[in-house]
Amino acid sequence: MAELKHIAAFEAYYEMGDTRSYEKLSKELKTSVKTIEKWASKERWQEEVKLRNYDLVRANRDANLLAKQKEATDFKKITSALLGQYVEKIKKEQIKLESVQDLERLCNILGKVNGWLDGAGCFADSAIGIAEGVGTQPAGVNDNADTSPPDLIFKEYGE
Repeated sequence: MAELKHIAAFEAYYEMGDTRSYEKLSKELKTSVKTIEKWASKERWQEEVKLRNYDLVRANRDANLLAKQKEATDFKKITSALLGQYVEKIKKEQIKLESVQDLERLCNILGKVNGWLDGAGCFADSAIGIAEGVGTQPAGVNDNADTSPPDLIFKEYGE
């Protein structure tokens, strides 16, 4: 029974946040400061406060990281779908690539979005095949959104 009282005292102490003190807790619980200090020392309240604060910081950091990852995945899905439509229009000659620079820009965008590269180059064979309308075509976006971010993939004509 006394242990429950100590646990409740620690919880009240912890909930005080940055303004916590043994003096304030002693007034709230109508217990002497010496008694509070004895419980705190025996049960290592200061260590527990640090651990809980660390856990809260870590949980917030993890939640923020997950939110950013989801945002990046959503952006990649949208961008991949839009790029897939753009490549389809190139294939159907609704949009013409007029220069090697156009092809290079498209290739760099595809590479960045799909993680093929860090914008330093491109998969020239696939990109040239798209631009010329031979050899490869975009297959579209992977609809399996639950397992991984979609990738813009290429497959041989007729498959």
